[in-house]
Amino acid sequence: MTNNLNLPLLSFCEIKKLKGFGITLLLENIILNIDNCYIYVFQIFNENSYNKIGRITISSTNNKYSFLGTIGYFISKKHRGKNKATFACIIILKYLNSIGVDDIFVTANISNIASQKVIQKLNGVLVNTLDNKKIKKNVYSISTNINLDIYKNYTSDSTIVTEE
Repeated sequence: MTNNLNLPLLSFCEIKKLKGFGITLLLENIILNIDNCYIYVFQIFNENSYNKIGRITISSTNNKYSFLGTIGYFISKKHRGKNKATFACIIILKYLNSIGVDDIFVTANISNIASQKVIQKLNGVLVNTLDNKKIKKNVYSISTNINLDIYKNYTSDSTIVTEE
């Protein structure tokens, strides 16, 4: 089980675009934060219109005691409830699996019901609860080995493409 990503900078620099499920993820930025953790920022677009619908980030920090989960996402209000966050996460999980990462940790504020639902769809397993007196978060483990067959009901386009 690989629980510490330690993603090399080149793993994500070599790709510019990830596609699938009718959405496209475009690498916008790579940030090195104060903890020497790389954060890869992808913008999420509807594939046909290239209208920006949100953002997904991947952090090279991956442990069940961190308030920063490996994957973070935001979907604009008019695109919520359409599985866009779930699909973006699946695309990232499949890419992580292709570079040898077996599972990751994600966090969600206990009050964030929408994120809890996304994590349930990704078969997240509760492994920890963090409380820093201001925010209480659940920490989940998610396998990167996702069976795409269970998502056929959501969309016919479940092919994931990586483009440099």
